[in-house]
Amino acid sequence: MDEELIDKSIETGELQLTTKEKRVHYRRLLFPGVLIAASILMPFIDFLNGNHRPLSLMDIFFTVVTLTIAYLMYRTQKGRLRLTEVQSNLKRDKIIEIIKRTGDLLNWEIERIEDKIVFAETMRFIGFPKTPIGEQITLLFDGDRILINSISNLRFFDKQGILSKDFNKENVETLVHAIEDASGVVREKPVVDVRILE
Repeated sequence: MDEELIDKSIETGELQLTTKEKRVHYRRLLFPGVLIAASILMPFIDFLNGNHRPLSLMDIFFTVVTLTIAYLMYRTQKGRLRLTEVQSNLKRDKIIEIIKRTGDLLNWEIERIEDKIVFAETMRFIGFPKTPIGEQITLLFDGDRILINSISNLRFFDKQGILSKDFNKENVETLVHAIEDASGVVREKPVVDVRILE
């Protein structure tokens, strides 16, 4: 992620992706997209071939259902790019320490630590043959705001979205709670693993 994408992510509150990353992230829309194209093109192909049949109720129903599914899938994928904001008055060194401890607890490999960004990844292998799955965790810094996102790792072209959902939630929530606890935010019930704060 370059400086321009980092700044735009901070401005919009949504993780910005490169063109290649967008293709991978939104790949689940390919199948409904093909169905929509087919449902729209088939009547035109029939017309060009001299078959002037009117659109049936089933054609319209199929197109509407497919468009609805594609739209819902798009909204779901777009929603996964939302950044979770946490406010902290902690010094940057302390925040980085918390990030590293959280990463150790959740098996993150921290790939990049810079002024405005920390980037980490996880990797696990499932099934036979062994298929890599994992998440990518992005943290952006904007003054006393920390913006956090965890999505399925875009390096792996697989069907891990459902498998990574709970891990993504755990990555974000564990880090948010660790930063809030270290910042003195009081909650009714502690939810963070105390090993992070030791």
